[in-house]
Amino acid sequence: MSDVLRRREIPVAIAFVIGLLLLVEYFVAVPEMTAVARTIQSWGVVFAAMALGVGALTLGAYYYGHIRRRTPGTWYLCLWSLLVMVLTITIGVLGTTRHPMYIWLYSNIYFPLSATTVSLLGYFVVSAAFRAFRARNVESALLLLTAIIVMLANIPYGRVIWSGFEAVSAWVLNVVNLGAFRGIQLGIAVGGIMVGIRRLVGR
Repeated sequence: MSDVLRRREIPVAIAFVIGLLLLVEYFVAVPEMTAVARTIQSWGVVFAAMALGVGALTLGAYYYGHIRRRTPGTWYLCLWSLLVMVLTITIGVLGTTRHPMYIWLYSNIYFPLSATTVSLLGYFVVSAAFRAFRARNVESALLLLTAIIVMLANIPYGRVIWSGFEAVSAWVLNVVNLGAFRGIQLGIAVGGIMVGIRRLVGR
């Protein structure tokens, strides 16, 4: 057996058979096929858990490398991240996710850091909006005008200036925006189907 066949054709064939089986089972109700599909999905959960474990080990090795080399400006952050990761995994495995210490770590470390990260995105949104809403051409001018109308409809002063801002804003959101959003969703769906087909045939 050649290296090409061993490295490419066999994994592609396995992925094609499993993907085709799960796809057919979704549309055709055959008890035997459904049982096999459920078993494969259970394997998928196991493989995902194994991949998560491998990811944790890889991340731990990456952190340990920085700690061992004492990388300037990085090693102490890696040490802290590694300690928190090991502590969280240990408490979650031994005491389950309902353990008080696990809940405390989630509520006092993970949740504030997550909220801080999301709040920092606000500055990037403002910067992107400033660049996008500069009326350089007709399209950007329309975008700027639409944004102004929607913003005026959501503040009290907008109703004082003109009572029709709410109606125009509702039309923009429920007709123009919704139509564009559905078009984007259809494009994503078609793209996902094409990527799935390419994966199934190994291209």
